[in-house]
Amino acid sequence: MKLFFSIVILFFNLISFAGGYRFPNQSFSYAQLHLFNTHYERGRPDLHIYKNGIYAPSKIGNGVLLDQKFISKMNSIFSKGIDEIWMGLSKCTIPRHGIIFYNNDNEPIASVSICFECMQVNFWSNKDMNHHPDYDNMDLDKAEKQIKDLKKLIKTAGIKVFDNSKEYSTYVDTDKTFKNEGILEIKDHNLDSIFGRKIVMTEIKSWAKGSVRFKRDTIEKMTQSDSYFFYEYMLSNKDNNTKFIVSGIQENSYLIQAEIFSPYIVLPNKISIGMSTDDVVGSYPITEGPTYPEKLIVSGENSKIEYTFKNKTLVKVMLYV
Repeated sequence: MKLFFSIVILFFNLISFAGGYRFPNQSFSYAQLHLFNTHYERGRPDLHIYKNGIYAPSKIGNGVLLDQKFISKMNSIFSKGIDEIWMGLSKCTIPRHGIIFYNNDNEPIASVSICFECMQVNFWSNKDMNHHPDYDNMDLDKAEKQIKDLKKLIKTAGIKVFDNSKEYSTYVDTDKTFKNEGILEIKDHNLDSIFGRKIVMTEIKSWAKGSVRFKRDTIEKMTQSDSYFFYEYMLSNKDNNTKFIVSGIQENSYLIQAEIFSPYIVLPNKISIGMSTDDVVGSYPITEGPTYPEKLIVSGENSKIEYTFKNKTLVKVMLYV
């Protein structure tokens, strides 16, 4: 089904809006619509559902697969220009709806993130968009109509749009559509590329995306007869929950345990925080067990990986190697 849909979208994307604005600015295979920032209270919200290899950690659910009709109507809304909605009509941008576009290898290549409260749309593409807005000639009436039409379009896909922002968290917390249940365990560690070798600090650093860096601390583990020292690395971008415990301070020191909450860490198997349950579980050849588990465990003789999901989104990874 997804393959057929991909062919249709690729063809449609090449022929639509030959003279007007069209997004994304490249051919794509399929697109999915999500909610995010549903439980936002304070601090910096996620401004993009996906950007530069990073999923918004607040992304919710497996998403809704968008059809040709939806993409056509969205581009019809954008066709007369996007300067006003890209700039936004206020400064409070907290987007709650996002669309991710994928290529044939199921890799995100573009995204649209929409804030209906401040009437702003954030666009991202891994190809230069060559966008140069004309701030001196803004048509606010056009922008308001575009946002109004986008809201109607989003609703046709079965995704809620609320006037009161607090309703988003209540909706997600109570709707069974977003629930994860059960534990799925895979005991064949050969199915995961992380197993069967030592992981050294040099490799761990290569997992980090963006501008994040590692800071080191020394921790002591006590027993009745002795004490042991380990070295704990944490991310420097105020993510104080993600931790890597290694055997020493040298670059070839090996990983003992990791606890990952940050979307800026992408594992060798291409799994990262913010991915949908479908995408993570679907990367393993599984035929039995819960479809949307709360926890997926892949275990080997001396190693284990635990993926924890909430609202059908990956929120935590534990490595024991």
